[in-house]
Amino acid sequence: GMGVHNSKAQPLKPKQVAEYSRTTHFSEAEVVSLFQHYSKISSLVRQDGVIDQAEFRQALGTTLHSSHVIADRLFVLFDLNHDHVLSFDEFIRGLSAFCKRANFEEKVEISFRLFDRDQDGFISKEELMEMLCASLANVPIKLTKHQMHLLVDNTFDEVDLNKDGHISLPEYREMVLKNPTVLENLTMHAPT
Repeated sequence: GMGVHNSKAQPLKPKQVAEYSRTTHFSEAEVVSLFQHYSKISSLVRQDGVIDQAEFRQALGTTLHSSHVIADRLFVLFDLNHDHVLSFDEFIRGLSAFCKRANFEEKVEISFRLFDRDQDGFISKEELMEMLCASLANVPIKLTKHQMHLLVDNTFDEVDLNKDGHISLPEYREMVLKNPTVLENLTMHAPT
């Protein structure tokens, strides 16, 4: 929520730590460690106890050098109440869905939402292309635009089972079952 934020994130009470551990994939020690990271990130730009987009970009800068696209998409996904800042609650739930202990279904769903920029419940060719460009930005092998278009076209031919020019969640799930590497790049290593 917006409104007046304390200048610092309020320390977690043991009861909150236990609750987060129960409702996410993190142990109590990890929850405490993530909270310390959250507090650091939330004061990178403004000491307001919440993470804004600029702070989130900075925090992810080390893992996603080249492109803000993915950081910004993640920010939108994490920001469940759309108030343009991340509370600790949003931060830890977002990370939980991306951590290596997240189950297949969680990963499929969150990565689908990552691709589906306009949130219409489908992945279009443009959206696939955009994420492909972003995720290959750090890869040493440089594909030409033409090669990328071919890759997107081939992926679509394979995945878009009903040939409507859009990838639905069930179609996407099928694709990921056949190509598990899609999700490998989407595992975030939570700072410990």
